[in-house]
Amino acid sequence: MPGALVTAALMPISGALFDKFGARPIAIVGFLVMLLASILLVNLNFNWTYSAIMLVYVIRSAGMGLTMMPLRTAGMNAVPLPLVNRASALQNTLSNVAGSVGVAILGTVMTTHTNLSLATYMQNVSVQSSQNISAYGLHPSVYGITSQGDMSQLMSVLGQLAFQNGLRAAFIVAVIVTVIALIATLFVGKKQKMVGSKEHHAVAFE
Repeated sequence: MPGALVTAALMPISGALFDKFGARPIAIVGFLVMLLASILLVNLNFNWTYSAIMLVYVIRSAGMGLTMMPLRTAGMNAVPLPLVNRASALQNTLSNVAGSVGVAILGTVMTTHTNLSLATYMQNVSVQSSQNISAYGLHPSVYGITSQGDMSQLMSVLGQLAFQNGLRAAFIVAVIVTVIALIATLFVGKKQKMVGSKEHHAVAFE
């Protein structure tokens, strides 16, 4: 909820900045903010507090709020006036489809990497593993592992560590996608305005 509120609050602000500076500089700043937050989330582990996770999430949402409105507006401004209605519908459709596909891809990456990590941990699990569990960023006492014989507790911790690795893999993909989007933003034109309709009508009826 906080992230959505921040995104919604920044969209009209980014729209006003678009009128003054154009889409490219605002979108670049937004993607840089998203990239920073995504890199921080790659280091996510179970020692993070809820407040820390929420803070990084809000920062990433702020970056989204800075990028969405300027890029959508710039895209619509590049469309001939007679085709604006079609372009708007296409833009909304592609936005929804891309969001669904993105969630599916990240979910698949997370699940696959979690399962692979868990399989690797389970193959290597031994009595001595309880002594080395802190090497993965956790201390055994946090989960009540006080003896080498408490293997069920150890396996529970390994499952959580595998899930942590899955999340990291998903955020690495998010970082890569954000970098690609940032590079693409460099090719967005400068401040754009809708031109008169005569030329556009001529194009539409050719």
